[in-house]
Amino acid sequence: IWACVLTPDCDGDGLKDVDEVSPACIQDPKCTAGADADGDGIYNRNELPQCVNNPDCDSDGISDFDEIFACILLSDCDGDGLGDRLEKNRSCIQDPTCGPRAPSWSRIGRTS
Repeated sequence: IWACVLTPDCDGDGLKDVDEVSPACIQDPKCTAGADADGDGIYNRNELPQCVNNPDCDSDGISDFDEIFACILLSDCDGDGLGDRLEKNRSCIQDPTCGPRAPSWSRIGRTS
């Protein structure tokens, strides 16, 4: 255990010990940077430390993988007042003209 105190990556898996959310992972070389601990399709090394074991970091009902190029930590990605969970089926997660805060001119001709 003393050897681990002197190194920032005790198990040599590519993830710093401070970033490994589960204490069991700190000395487990199977919990590698190239693994996907939460099964969301994003390698551990590419996730924020608080997201390594959480496939939906913002709890909006959309997996982090589906939001990889959008906003993993926001439940209302485009800030239009309509949560991503509701917008998912309307295909407007990143379209601020879909929600209740959209300017009235942007709703002209919209049926949904």
